[in-house]
Amino acid sequence: MSELEVRGLCQNIGLAMACYLAQKGSNLAHRNKERKCPLDYVNVQLAEVIKYYASLSLLESAPCPSSATMATDTLPPEEILLCMICDEPRHLVTFKPCEHRVACDECCIRMKRCMTCQSPIATKLDT
Repeated sequence: MSELEVRGLCQNIGLAMACYLAQKGSNLAHRNKERKCPLDYVNVQLAEVIKYYASLSLLESAPCPSSATMATDTLPPEEILLCMICDEPRHLVTFKPCEHRVACDECCIRMKRCMTCQSPIATKLDT
C-alpha cells in the first residue's frame, strides 16, 4: 500500500468513527482545550455527513416497545428512555446540577462527569 492509500484509509476510518459517535449521541458542540469542536477539524461536506448521523441519534433515543425488558414493565412509558451506555430501555438517573438523564442506575455508578455536558456530577437522583 502506498502512503497515499494509507492516508485515505485512515481518513475513512476517522470519518466512520465520527459518524458512529455522532449517531450514539456525542456532543458535537463540545470544545477542547484549544476551544475547537469536532466539526472544526473537518471540511464542510464531511461536517454535513456527521451532522446527518447526529440527527439519527435523536430518532434512536426513543425506546422500542418490542425490546422493553421486565424491569421497565412497571414504569410509566414517559419514564423509559434509552441508556446511552448499555443501549437498554431503562429508567435513567438524573445528574445534578446539570439535570441531564443519559445513564441507567447500573451504568452511572462509576461516572464522575456528565456524558452530555462534561460537567462534574454532584449527585445522582433516581427519580
